[in-house]
Amino acid sequence: MLKIPEEGKLIDAGKFYREVYRTYTIAKDRFTGVDKADLPDFVRFGEAVTGLIGELAYDFVPADAKLVVHGKWLAREYEDGGSPYVLFHCSECDYPNARQRAYCPECGAKMDRV
Repeated sequence: MLKIPEEGKLIDAGKFYREVYRTYTIAKDRFTGVDKADLPDFVRFGEAVTGLIGELAYDFVPADAKLVVHGKWLAREYEDGGSPYVLFHCSECDYPNARQRAYCPECGAKMDRV
């Protein structure tokens, strides 16, 4: 039975596809010489490959990755002794910053939302 990996599992796609190709090659070599007119063997080959690929997807080691949080800088005006100034706050963690950066230095949010 084909096991489906949990939703959102991140894997290294390059490694996965190399392993799928290696597995396919092994399965193909086992069925070399099988006459494709002999449908039951050909069907078993397809089921074997499908099963092996499914097992790979389920058992493959997750990639070393983390979810990217997207945010934006929100300008807030302040006044200090009659002198106005602006601080930019992260929309995700409310961290104040004197300038707009590509990432929030506090929570790591990527500041690419409009």
